[in-house]
Amino acid sequence: MAGDTFITRNAGAVGPKSTAHHTTFIESYGTPLEGIDISTLAEQLRLLKQAMSSEAQDTDQFEAVAAVSAAEDAAKKRDGAAIVAKLKAAGSWAFETATKIGVSVAAEAIKKALGLG
Repeated sequence: MAGDTFITRNAGAVGPKSTAHHTTFIESYGTPLEGIDISTLAEQLRLLKQAMSSEAQDTDQFEAVAAVSAAEDAAKKRDGAAIVAKLKAAGSWAFETATKIGVSVAAEAIKKALGLG
């Protein structure tokens, strides 16, 4: 009807007597890992895990090591969502260590996962 207002997202048809058939919606907002080589990331996460393991001293640091290890496993499976979640859980110590030891791909992935850039 005239004057009706419809606010919608992903609508194939809106309003009285509207129809839609065989409709597909694809949304892409990019990924935090866009531009990151996953194979290189997996290798660098292995190196990061080793470095962090040798430095870990408290529960939070050991949990960060475990998160990096899980992110490495996710990278081997090419599971982007899991990589991001685990790198976010690894936190700033993982980012600082990655930067310090020069694993730039891992540092960039952690930075992106933490929403730092």
